[in-house]
Amino acid sequence: RDAEVLEVGSGRRLNLPIFLWLMGARRICTVDLHPYLKEELVAEDVAYIAGQSEEIAASFASIPLLETRLAALADLMKAGFTLPRLLELCQIEYRAPADAACLDLGDDSIDLHVSTNVFEHITPDALEAILSEAARVVRPGGRLAPVTAASADQLLRRAGRATA
Repeated sequence: RDAEVLEVGSGRRLNLPIFLWLMGARRICTVDLHPYLKEELVAEDVAYIAGQSEEIAASFASIPLLETRLAALADLMKAGFTLPRLLELCQIEYRAPADAACLDLGDDSIDLHVSTNVFEHITPDALEAILSEAARVVRPGGRLAPVTAASADQLLRRAGRATA
C-alpha cells in the first residue's frame, strides 16, 4: 500500500494500473513505446469492475481492495466515464510514446517496477537498457516484478547474462 509503481508496457488497457490503485498504490506511472491505449476498452473494463465490484473484491481476499476506491470507480461510471477523469482519480500517469530505458524519474523513486508479457518481445540490447534503468529508479527494498511467458533463464540468456 501507498507504493509508487512503474508499469512498463501499458498496451491497450489499464487493468494492472487500476488494480494496483485499488490495492492501495499511491501513484502509478505506466509507459509504452507506442500509444496503443484504447479509451473504449478501458471504459468497458472499468464498467465491468464497477458492476461486479463485490465479486471482484471477494476474489482479491488475500490482498484486499480498498472499498472506497471501488466506490469511486462506480461513481466515475455514473458521472460519465472519460479517460482523463479515470487517470486523475486513479493517480495513473500514462506516457506513450515513452522509452522505459530512459525515463525522467528520479533515482530510487519507485517501489515496484512491473511488466506483463513485455520483456520476451524486446531485443537483448533493449532489455539490458530497461533493466539498467530499473536498477536506477527502483529504491532500495523495492521490487522488480516482470511477469513473462518466458522463463527467467530465457530472459537472462537474451540479455547476454546466461546462468550456467
